[in-house]
Amino acid sequence: MFVRLCSEHDAAEVVQETLMRAWRAMPRFRPTAKFSTWLFSIAHRETINVIRRRQKDQKDLRREQPINDEREESESGLLVEVWQIARDILDTGVFEIVWLRYAEDMEPKQIARVTGKSAVGVRVSLHRARQRLAEAIGESGPDSGVR
Repeated sequence: MFVRLCSEHDAAEVVQETLMRAWRAMPRFRPTAKFSTWLFSIAHRETINVIRRRQKDQKDLRREQPINDEREESESGLLVEVWQIARDILDTGVFEIVWLRYAEDMEPKQIARVTGKSAVGVRVSLHRARQRLAEAIGESGPDSGVR
């Protein structure tokens, strides 16, 4: 969530609201469903709500975030830069799918339940996102400053 929101305050707000909504909705939780997927679905909707409220400001914040030279030299810095490139070139929904798959290690079926898309649609989005990222990174390299 923090990567998507770029703000500790907003991430904390989403977590708090997610837990409150989950608590209120607990009587409707189906024991046959996976709890983590259910909770991710609530968090997903809350995150989207926050992003919609401040979408213009979010784009400005992403452009203004400098990358520290020390981090660029380290492996984790490279990973941060790749995530920033992904966040900048992918649509919000596609970035979320990529994030859930690779950062949260969720399977396409779980991602489909969280996002409301079909499992096939999730796999297609992942494939296309990987292609776009490979083109963006391959053309310019992760150190080129593509944002």
